[in-house]
Amino acid sequence: MKNREFYILTLSQKNAKLFQCTFDDIKEIHTGNIISAYSETEKGFRLEKQLQSHGSSGIADRGGKRMFHGHGVGTNFHKDTMLHFFHVVNKEIEKLLFNKNAPVILATVDYLIPIYLKANKYPHLLEATIKGNPDRLNMNLLHDKALQIARAYFNKLERES
Repeated sequence: MKNREFYILTLSQKNAKLFQCTFDDIKEIHTGNIISAYSETEKGFRLEKQLQSHGSSGIADRGGKRMFHGHGVGTNFHKDTMLHFFHVVNKEIEKLLFNKNAPVILATVDYLIPIYLKANKYPHLLEATIKGNPDRLNMNLLHDKALQIARAYFNKLERES
């Protein structure tokens, strides 16, 4: 069971990283596409967030009043931005792990988990997660936390076969 491969996907509000792991090793997979995904997503959503205005055509509003409308303003803006970002991340994960059966362990804060699950299409994302801000964990601590989940997963696979 020593040479089993698994991955850790860390997600925070402005960052996503993918780590390739075995029981003995962890290494970050550098990909510019994931790193630049957030800044492009945020830039696009900021443009959408801006309010648009137009003159009212009603008879009672001949005084030149303006009506404002827009979308992306309010509490859903952050969730929508994160969901779009996670769709971009997921596409990159699918490219990097194409034709692999290796499990992926998600590491993120609680409230981002359901948002990522909406975007995820990778079939081997494990249900167990590493909860908390992954930006505050060094690679060794992240690996230690993931090992507990990976060992349980691979032990279950061995028992079932």
